[in-house]
Amino acid sequence: MIETDEKYLGLGYIFRMQKENKKTVLIVDDNRDAADTLAMLIRIAGCDPLVAYDTESGIALAHERLPDIILHDMSMPIVNGYEAARRLRSNEKLAKTTLVAVTAYGVTEDRKRAKIAGFDIHMAKPIDFEALTEVLERSGRSN
Repeated sequence: MIETDEKYLGLGYIFRMQKENKKTVLIVDDNRDAADTLAMLIRIAGCDPLVAYDTESGIALAHERLPDIILHDMSMPIVNGYEAARRLRSNEKLAKTTLVAVTAYGVTEDRKRAKIAGFDIHMAKPIDFEALTEVLERSGRSN
């Protein structure tokens, strides 16, 4: 028999998280396959995913639904993640929302720039499921 602890990501851990931690997570990514796959993982982890495939739609959805967590791709066409963070942080209703920068770039300068723009967390692609579940568990408007 396997014992579960906070690091174990077996079904028992996921089902426990579903009951205790129902959060809404907005994913903003122009790569539809990546966004939809991430949404499936978030649903498996027990949260309610919302998906937008462009920044403007993502910002509108965030203002409408006030998600607990926003995972935003940094390299978006037209409006990049840095500008999106500034716009999202200008709405006081989203002040407790956890903003997560999702990027293929993980160097120190990118992390600093994301923090200055208003992101709370920086995650490099491909996103590790264990790291994602930790963010989902410990972040959000209620924490």
